[in-house]
Amino acid sequence: MIVVRRKGVRAFIGTFACICIGASCLMTPGCGGAPAGASPPDAAEARQVLETALDAWKQGRVKSLASRTPPVRLADQDQSTGRSLQAYRLAGEPEAMGPTLNFPVELTLRDRRGGSRQVSTVYQVVLSPDPTVLRNDP
Repeated sequence: MIVVRRKGVRAFIGTFACICIGASCLMTPGCGGAPAGASPPDAAEARQVLETALDAWKQGRVKSLASRTPPVRLADQDQSTGRSLQAYRLAGEPEAMGPTLNFPVELTLRDRRGGSRQVSTVYQVVLSPDPTVLRNDP
């Protein structure tokens, strides 16, 4: 193995540039999850947001969620593909995960042909910056 040592200003600039690039990579935020100090939302408030979103879906009024103050966002694949919610039941206590609460929920869904099915799922609820309910199938 041959080692070539550079001397002088060029070596200093090269070393300095490597240190700066490495430091900036370490300080750049990414998808590393919630900040270390992030606390979960208030359970009662999060439960109310979840029930508001699911009740709106059950009543066929999901679009009304956007006109609330603050607006509530519901992200559910079955809802967006036209299935109707016939019934739901909160199936346990929520689990805190960083800035979210995960609620286990049992759904009774009906498709456009009238077929019905039961689904056990989890909804993630975030209150900040805006209330958001996101379905996260296990």
